[in-house]
Amino acid sequence: MVYKKLLSSLNLNYLNSSGDFTMNYQNKINELKRVRGLFKSNYPKNCIKITTGESEIHARVKCQVAYWLLSNGYDIFSEPTFKDNSRADLIGIHKSGISYIFEIVNSESNKSIELKKEIYPLTLIEVNCKDFDYNNFKL
Repeated sequence: MVYKKLLSSLNLNYLNSSGDFTMNYQNKINELKRVRGLFKSNYPKNCIKITTGESEIHARVKCQVAYWLLSNGYDIFSEPTFKDNSRADLIGIHKSGISYIFEIVNSESNKSIELKKEIYPLTLIEVNCKDFDYNNFKL
């Protein structure tokens, strides 16, 4: 279901006749290049930026999500900046061509998250610090 939502948001058609996600090698390369062009990376790939300006729980959950992504075949980018100068907590880019934006939510308003869902160029995954459980985290 997440794949279909993502694909419809990208206006791509990589569903086979049985409705499963499929992408050939060249399409994966093209999609990875397209996604990589959507943002400017402020920090090296697979490095996490945390500061004392973030709450401890926010930083901890961001690191746990990043570790999960790395462990599951994703490259991560911390604090990527988009063309409209908005900035997310993380982007996870899988070698299969699937990419997500992650917003780690601790004290942010619902209105702010809804606005980000409208302006971010990829599917936004909202991770709530209060409810986060690493052992049960799945996409």
